[in-house]
Amino acid sequence: MLRLAPTATCDPSLQVASVVTLGMGAHRTVSGLVVEPEKTSPAARQPNGQRRRDASARWFARCNMSSQLVLPGLFSPLSSSLNQFSGFPALVDYPHVSGRVRAQQAKRIGAAGERLVDSYLIRWGFHPFEAPESEPFDRLFLVSDQLLRMQVKTITYPKGRAYLFPMEQGHTKCVGGRHKYDHGAFDIAALVILPEDAIFFTSEMRGIHRVTVSELPHLRARPQASFLSAIATHRERRATSA
Repeated sequence: MLRLAPTATCDPSLQVASVVTLGMGAHRTVSGLVVEPEKTSPAARQPNGQRRRDASARWFARCNMSSQLVLPGLFSPLSSSLNQFSGFPALVDYPHVSGRVRAQQAKRIGAAGERLVDSYLIRWGFHPFEAPESEPFDRLFLVSDQLLRMQVKTITYPKGRAYLFPMEQGHTKCVGGRHKYDHGAFDIAALVILPEDAIFFTSEMRGIHRVTVSELPHLRARPQASFLSAIATHRERRATSA
């Protein structure tokens, strides 16, 4: 970088025409101009990358703790509930909601479980179809040329060391109350543990299904294992009864 210092007899029109490039420390007069090296600070002589890093460090030093990034594990989670803000739905803190809220929002929680099942089936290449609400199953999907019926049950918390899925339909406040499914009402049951994003598939017809907490790591690692096993068992049963 050069600085031009005009002499007393310098013509301003020469200031542009007489610019020359000189080595570091050059100092001489050219066409009435005194060409001197520009006085630069040590910081200005640093490489561009180093100057940017220094500027970033100074910027972060000026920031207080409230504007810094919060890294996982360094700070405790927010103690206040998100539900304290007006306009937020009752399930915004799910699964950390009361039993009353879970009961009031049972259909919405069940719908979330069904959407999770849809997500798995779609990513495995199947095309689930939603069944009419009056049917004893929730989804229809094709495996090869066979149409299978799937019942989806969703739960939030375990009882002790296991998640219990009563295979019942209806509602206590409805006419007829809750009652067990008829034999053969569906082909596959999808048992959804919603907070864990885990699903256990089975073709066994039971009054109540039980999934232990210790099974969760395997269900998450290989979610399709129980699905394929349930399909194979269902086919074997049909072949035997034919």
